[in-house]
Amino acid sequence: MMTPQVSAMRIARELQSLENDIDALIAKAGALAGQVATARVDGGYPAATGHRAILKLLSATQKAGEIRSDLVRAHEDLRHIAETADFPTACPPQAVDQDAPLRVAS
Repeated sequence: MMTPQVSAMRIARELQSLENDIDALIAKAGALAGQVATARVDGGYPAATGHRAILKLLSATQKAGEIRSDLVRAHEDLRHIAETADFPTACPPQAVDQDAPLRVAS
């Protein structure tokens, strides 16, 4: 059985890894959408070519952003639990307004 401190350290490590992975996913999905759009323009194809694929990639990127928001909120909840249990944490203070609605940046 793990001590609470060891559990907390493992959770922190896995959470940070997951946060990094979702950021990498967002970057890769956005880059891929950009590559598809650039290939269409460079190839001289009509705007309708690849349109659905680009929209699907953008939708996937938006969903990844929503997942990221949930992860940030979970991180805040876990930080609060750690502080309540008097475990040291290197987490920054609340980084997101938990009541703010999710929206796509324009």
